[in-house]
Amino acid sequence: MANVLAPSGFRYIGLVDGSSPNFGIATGFAAYNASAMYAGDPLVLSGGLLVPASTTGNTGAAIAGVAVSFKWVSTTFQQPVWRPYYPGSDSVSNANVDVRYVNNAGAIFEVQVSSSSAGTAVGGPAVQADVGSFFNFATGAGGSAATGQSSFSLDYSTKNATKGVLPFYLYSLESAPRTDPATAGNLVRVGISTLTLAG
Repeated sequence: MANVLAPSGFRYIGLVDGSSPNFGIATGFAAYNASAMYAGDPLVLSGGLLVPASTTGNTGAAIAGVAVSFKWVSTTFQQPVWRPYYPGSDSVSNANVDVRYVNNAGAIFEVQVSSSSAGTAVGGPAVQADVGSFFNFATGAGGSAATGQSSFSLDYSTKNATKGVLPFYLYSLESAPRTDPATAGNLVRVGISTLTLAG
């Protein structure tokens, strides 16, 4: 059965040594931004603050981690709120937003394979021979306010054998019935290859 394009970002599932997802989560500041940020968005540093990554294609750069959740004082609710996504333009006095994110080099994420930097079509499939290869992300069309999840995916077209030029490496393939590993758009597990530590 064909896989349906339904990316949900880079979903943190734990550490390569088998530790629980409760470990390896850091706290930092995301820049106040009119744009939304979602759980599963890869983050980069900009002026010392965390922002969603935007560089695509086969020229990826180091990331600072992957977003898990956000906290801010909401202009809508007039109180601090925790959410899996930040809707944009909702921080009192345009203050920076607290973000919990994974910046552990041993972290493993589940992600869907897409075909281009825009992430608008299924890609691959990623196969066993691809394990250990390096990939960039695809940005997608924006996250989901209903689930709080990112629309980022793994851009299969950027597959590269050289370490250090792209932010993710393929760790393993997911198996049926969650995904069809033999068709495009399969789910895979990846780790962070190039990491810039914030703080």
